[in-house]
Amino acid sequence: MKEVRRLLCVVRETDAQAAALVRHADTLARSLQAELTLLDVLPELDPALRLIPHAPPFTKLGEHRRTERLESLDKLAREVGAQAPRLRVREGIFFVEVIREVVQTSQDLLITNAEKAVGLRRFFSNEDLRLLRKCPCPIWLLRPERPPQPKRILVAMDCGVEYDDTRLATNRDLNRTLLRHALELGTASHADVHLVHAWRALSESYARTLLSDVSAEEQEQFIGELQHLHEESMRSVLADAAREGLEEALSFVGPSTHVIRGEPREVVPALARDLDVDLVVMGTMARTGIAGFFMGNTAEAIIDQLHCSLLALKPEGYVTPIDG
Repeated sequence: MKEVRRLLCVVRETDAQAAALVRHADTLARSLQAELTLLDVLPELDPALRLIPHAPPFTKLGEHRRTERLESLDKLAREVGAQAPRLRVREGIFFVEVIREVVQTSQDLLITNAEKAVGLRRFFSNEDLRLLRKCPCPIWLLRPERPPQPKRILVAMDCGVEYDDTRLATNRDLNRTLLRHALELGTASHADVHLVHAWRALSESYARTLLSDVSAEEQEQFIGELQHLHEESMRSVLADAAREGLEEALSFVGPSTHVIRGEPREVVPALARDLDVDLVVMGTMARTGIAGFFMGNTAEAIIDQLHCSLLALKPEGYVTPIDG
C-alpha cells in the first residue's frame, strides 16, 4: 500500500477496542509515511430540542457536543501515543459523512473497527455494508478479535477465462491491485498469503448439456481441461505481476494458490474458515453495468459469511454516488 498518503481512521467509540484501532492506524500511517486523520460522526441533534423552554441555543448545543468529541479524540490519540493526527468531527448520517470526508480530503485508505450486526446472522453491520457499497477508497474493516497485523491473508481473485475483453481487462487490473496490497501486507507482517480463484460451475453445466451424448469419461476429461484453463489463468496473473515489478515480493512471500471448482460465495468463506485467516482481501464492485449496483451480489454473499477482517477494494475509475 505504498500509494497511501492519507489514511482515515473512523472512531465510533472511545473504549479499549477504539484504542487498539487508533494504535494500529498510527503504526500503519508511520510505516507508510502517511497523514493520519481521526474522524467521528455524530448523529444530528433532534430538532425538537429547539422547542424546549430555557434550553441552551441550538447552535451552542451542537458546538458543545463537537468540542467534547474532539477532546475525547485528542485524549485517545495521546493515550496511545499517536503522532499528531488530524482530528475531525462531522455531523449527519454516518456513512454519508464518512464518504464525504474521504472525497473532500482525498483519502487513500479508510480503516475502522467492524461493527457488530446485532440480531443478524452475519458478521458486518448495515453501516459497514453501506461503506463497502459506496466508498471510493479501499476499506479495511478490522474485527477486534483478530490481530491487526494479519498472519494469514486470503486474496479472492477472479481469473475467469470466459469473459469478453472489457471484463477481462477489468479483472486483470483489479487482480493486480488486490495482489499488490496483499503482498505488501504480507511482507510487512511476515504473513502467509493465499490466493483463491473459484470458477463457477455455469460453464461446466453448459458443457455437460452439450456433451450429453458422450461418455461420462469424456465429460470428465472436458471438465478437467476447464480446470486446467483456470489454473493457467492464475499462473498468468502471477507471471504478469512478476513482469510488472512484483517479482521480489512474490519471491519473498511465496503465496499459495487455490483454484477450486465451485461458486465463489461458497468456496471463499469456506476456505477462509479452513485456513483460519485473519484478513480477506477482495474486490466489491458489481460489474453488471446496472445503475445502482455498487456491490456485486456474490461479493455481498461472501462478506456476509466472513469471520475475519476485510480489506475491500473497487476497480479503478469507480465514482461514488455520494455528493462530496
